[in-house]
Amino acid sequence: RAVWNWFALVVHARDAEPVGIGRDWAREQGGSGATMAGGTDAAPVWAALVNGTASHVEDFDDTHYATIIHPTGPVWSAVFALAESIGSSGSAALHAFILGVDVACRVGEAVYPSHYDRGHHITATAGVLGAAMACGRLLGLDQRQLGEALGLATTFASGSKGTFGSMTKPLHPGKAAMEAI
Repeated sequence: RAVWNWFALVVHARDAEPVGIGRDWAREQGGSGATMAGGTDAAPVWAALVNGTASHVEDFDDTHYATIIHPTGPVWSAVFALAESIGSSGSAALHAFILGVDVACRVGEAVYPSHYDRGHHITATAGVLGAAMACGRLLGLDQRQLGEALGLATTFASGSKGTFGSMTKPLHPGKAAMEAI
C-alpha cells in the first residue's frame, strides 16, 4: 500500500510548483536512466530528488505513527530511481525498500521525540539512512561499504521543521533520496 500511495502522490503532484522547479533543474543537469514525475528521463540522483519531493507535496504520504516519519518518500524514491537505472528486479527493489523502511523507522525510534522537538524534520534525517541502506542493498554492498554509505548519509542528513509551510518542506524527502544514491 505504501508504494501504491507513493505512485498516486507522485502522479498527482507532477504539476506542482516545487516539482516543476526540480524537474527543470534536473533537466539542466543532464543524465538519464530513471523516470521523474511527469514521465521525463533523468539521472537517478535527480529523479530521486524530484520524485521524493513530489511524494511529499500534499503531505498525505504514509506515516509511521510511533515516530511520525513518512518513510516511503525518501526510501522508495531512491530505490525506484536506482533500481530502474541498474535494471534490478521488482522483488529486489521491494526487498531493499522493506529493509530501508525498517532502518529509517528504527533510527527514528532511537531519536524521537527529542530529535523532532529540537526542530529536525525526521522524515529527512532518518529517511536518508533508510534510503542509503536500501540503495546499498540494491548495489550489493558489503558490510564495510554499507557502514561507509551510512556514514555518508549521516553527513548529508538534514531537514528543518522551520521550513514547514513552504515549498522547502517537500524537498526534504527528495533531498534524502538523492543523498542516499
